[in-house]
Amino acid sequence: MAEKAKKTLRGVGLYLQAVVPASVTGLTATISPSKNSVINPITGETSEVNNTAVSGEFHSVFVKPGAKISLFSVTFTASDSYFLEDCSLNILNENLQNGYFYQEENITSVDDNRLPIEKTITLFFTAGLEARPISAGAIVSILGSVAQETVVSTAQVIKSTIFPKECSNIKQNLNLGIMAEVGSQFKVTCVASGITNIMPDKVHTVSYNDDFTDNAIARILYNVRVPIPAKSTDTSWTITIVPESGTSNASTVSALTLLQKGLKTITFTDDVSSISNTTFPDNVTTLSHGSNINKRYYEVDGHDLNAKRKDYIDVSITITASSGTLALKAASPMPTLSSSFTNISNNNIIIKDMSTELTSSSVAVLKFKMKVPRITASISSAIKLTDFLTNS
Repeated sequence: MAEKAKKTLRGVGLYLQAVVPASVTGLTATISPSKNSVINPITGETSEVNNTAVSGEFHSVFVKPGAKISLFSVTFTASDSYFLEDCSLNILNENLQNGYFYQEENITSVDDNRLPIEKTITLFFTAGLEARPISAGAIVSILGSVAQETVVSTAQVIKSTIFPKECSNIKQNLNLGIMAEVGSQFKVTCVASGITNIMPDKVHTVSYNDDFTDNAIARILYNVRVPIPAKSTDTSWTITIVPESGTSNASTVSALTLLQKGLKTITFTDDVSSISNTTFPDNVTTLSHGSNINKRYYEVDGHDLNAKRKDYIDVSITITASSGTLALKAASPMPTLSSSFTNISNNNIIIKDMSTELTSSSVAVLKFKMKVPRITASISSAIKLTDFLTNS
């Protein structure tokens, strides 16, 4: 019986990260992920999983073009003597998605003064009509604040901040969003171990915006550009909002941590067990997360880290015999991932299109294409030469 043709995987990809809300006195924010059938982009298998999580990791969702799915709900609950003030979801990179987000708000409870004390916001995603690759990940920040009914504050206060958790190793400008009351004044600092403040020594002033009503607690989102330099190693940046005199940070505002992912390497070494006088020098491939750190399989080779991007990397290894005569094993002319490579399958590295050839009696060339996931540390892999070569 003829083998059934494999179905081509088509869908709209979405990478989504829900950022854990800051702890706020008098407020509880409960996140409830929605369950949906999702397709593994590598295996094509379908499974029921939560669409999002709040652990800081990006989650991949493949959606049928034109379909609408529920991603997660957030329920904001105020404690006794408090009422809900600003509770919302803010989405970064929304305009880069192949589709659009939609939020539904529902006030489920009010107090005796008709002030809201419980509200649920559900986030939906409607996929575009055209199947195409995943773009930059969407980051959803959960913002919530409460006020006490007997307290009215007229001081300038910085309420909350919006900023990514990770970035790539190339030079880039990142947008720091600051929710603050009109008249708030502050500076921003950004430092790392051994690196002094990279931010200009500038006082920022939040001015009135016509989009807001004229009252003492009008708030707007103020944007500050953070110029992150290129780094070759993992670097942890600390971003701090420093209020000027007359302005204070709310309890929701704390120092932010940005992890900049540095270069990683894949090194292939020779395993010369049971074969003599046959070696090759360590083959090192330099990888970068580039500007698309959100993608599961996406790396850059070492020639032009800022421009030359591709999924698969071509690897060519020249194996030389200092004496004797090389020959390909007739029964196994090419190595296999299961036995010939170490640290490949367990690190989810994909290798395909392998070939070996003899260019002379003392030189063999091994070629293959390699696709590397988002790795957290450099990897070394030994290739067992006797799996495909003899030297007599």
